[in-house]
Amino acid sequence: MREITDPEALAAELEATGGVLAELHLDGMDLSDIGWRGVVLARCRLTHVRLARADLSWTDWTDVEIADADLEGADCSGSRWRGVKVERAILGAAAFHGARWSDVTLEQAHLTGATLRAARLEGVRAAMSDLRAVDLSQARLDRCELVDVVLDRSRWIAARLGEGSAIRAREMRFVEARDLDAVALSVAPGVVLERALMTGARLDGATLAGVDLSRCTLRKASLVGADLAGAIVVQADLTESDLRGASLRGADLRGSGLNAGDLRGADLSEALLEGAHLAGATLAGARAAGVDLADCASLPSDLSHAELSGAL
Repeated sequence: MREITDPEALAAELEATGGVLAELHLDGMDLSDIGWRGVVLARCRLTHVRLARADLSWTDWTDVEIADADLEGADCSGSRWRGVKVERAILGAAAFHGARWSDVTLEQAHLTGATLRAARLEGVRAAMSDLRAVDLSQARLDRCELVDVVLDRSRWIAARLGEGSAIRAREMRFVEARDLDAVALSVAPGVVLERALMTGARLDGATLAGVDLSRCTLRKASLVGADLAGAIVVQADLTESDLRGASLRGADLRGSGLNAGDLRGADLSEALLEGAHLAGATLAGARAAGVDLADCASLPSDLSHAELSGAL
């Protein structure tokens, strides 16, 4: 692999190859604000390179390693990344509108405020990375794993989290995802969102049927009209959450906290509520056919307006 450390030599390489960089190690260069629209990079290494605010739109990256680099504010819209490995890089406020990533790895990457609207991500793994305020609205994620990441204030409006995906904590106590905006988010059954701290999240109209939300914190979250049928919500904290009109049919809510929750019009039919806490919850119009309320750790003082026909 040939090394290039001089911007003029790099410009000459691009001119000679018609915009293709292959088998190169680019090191220690400040390429801020450079225009690389449509450039092809294959089997390259980029170390200690600064590409802040660069035009990297419609670029094609294959088997590229990026380490200790700065791409803050870069325009990467429409770009394609395959087999790219990113370590200790800054991609804050970078634009990846409509980008396509496959088999991409992010380790200790900083993407605060980056935009991935309508991006297609497949086989992406992010670990120990900062994804605060990232915009993934209308993006599709398949076989993606986010481990020990920070997702506070991120946007997932109408995004789809597909089969084989997971958001989980390993080294960290929780995945931090406070004030998540995920209205109309669609999550495939079997996807794991274990130990996510989603206090104040907006999940109105979200599809979470069959999703594993074990030990998640959803305090004061809004899940109006959300579909959680058959979801695993064991030992989750939904204190003061808004679940009006939500479907919890057949959900596993054992040991969960629903204290002071608003469950008006919710469907709790066939749900498992052993050890669940519902003190202070509002259940007017809620349906609970086939539910054994005797197993609950606590119940609201007023159940007169709940539809308890068929409850055990």
